[in-house]
Amino acid sequence: MDFPYGQPWLLDGAYGTNLKTAGLSFSDCTEQFILNHPEALASLQTAFLQAGADTLTIPSFGANAERLEQFGLAAETARINAELTTLTSKIAGQRPIGGNLSTAGITLGPESERTFSELMGAYTEQAEALKAAGADYFLIETMTSLTDIRAAVLACRKQQLPILACVTVDENGITASGTSALTCLVVLQELGASAFGLNCSLSPAEMAPIFEELSAFTKIPLIAQPAASMPALRERAGFSLTPEEFANQFIPLFQAGVTIAGGCCGTTPAHIAALRHAMDRFDFSSVTRPHHHRELVLTSVHETFCYELDMLEFSPTLHPSSDMTDAFMEIEQESYDVISVEVETPDEALSFAENDHMAELPVSFLSSDELALKTALLLYSGRAMVDTRSELDPKTLKQIAYKYGAVLY
Repeated sequence: MDFPYGQPWLLDGAYGTNLKTAGLSFSDCTEQFILNHPEALASLQTAFLQAGADTLTIPSFGANAERLEQFGLAAETARINAELTTLTSKIAGQRPIGGNLSTAGITLGPESERTFSELMGAYTEQAEALKAAGADYFLIETMTSLTDIRAAVLACRKQQLPILACVTVDENGITASGTSALTCLVVLQELGASAFGLNCSLSPAEMAPIFEELSAFTKIPLIAQPAASMPALRERAGFSLTPEEFANQFIPLFQAGVTIAGGCCGTTPAHIAALRHAMDRFDFSSVTRPHHHRELVLTSVHETFCYELDMLEFSPTLHPSSDMTDAFMEIEQESYDVISVEVETPDEALSFAENDHMAELPVSFLSSDELALKTALLLYSGRAMVDTRSELDPKTLKQIAYKYGAVLY
């Protein structure tokens, strides 16, 4: 779904760090604290609007059943999301409000008994509650794995509202699970995200070179929600930016194509006011984005690959097994471009999904079974190809590829 609001567009700032002044502690359930102190939320959101924000975020960041279960509140998921939406709507007036989703904390993998369907289910329940209560769009943020944010986007997509999707990366543009920000962009924009960006962890200045790379590949608006302050960590220095410093560091982000801006940790209404002033002064019409010139862009689970169609080399066809490490290594040593994988049953698709993180190249799926192909594409976190030699109705094959953002070839 296209981004439906005018650009540039200003989001609001931090909730957690600002609510600490109202008594919020690390041991609290933030969402329940807000419901117990609605006046604190009203004061903060009113200040964000007075600072010039074009929208308000519903403070439902951790209000999925998995996170609420830690406080014995899983059964209250729908109610909590509905009440947070109602509180925000009263302050926003006619302005749009965004349902906020973040990680459910479900770990997937060979050693886990949890499933991708369970992960999607946690986000689906929350997304349904937010839409029913009046959310105008979804803001998915602070995601550190492509698998996690794919599940959230697929869940939110069912609600047919705009989706703003943000990941958190290090200064090299890599998520905690080892995926590049560029790969996240390529995958999520093909799945139907309305806008993509980065939030938390980094200052605006640290985000700038990452957005310079994203700008050449994006088909959708770019979002920046940097932090204004972060504590020092063992591997990096901390920082604390004044509102003016924060806003001034945004200029290279605007020059790189960012048109949706806001703040994460440490950003106060004063930071949002300074950012509003910077946005109003900047000439967004002067920005010309570069564009890559390759015909085909695919990704593995971690990296992005650009190809010319007439130069693609496909590997011999693999069949999924419990351990595909040696098969992947052999193919990669032979300098193929794409790994060809045949999946004939849903169980084979599951077996491949348990191994796909070890594949350094993109994948092309071949199948004569519709459910097997759908399962393979659902579980694969990269942007795959779908082999037209698959023995399925061409129209069906095209629909399946489109649904999961794959390339039919």
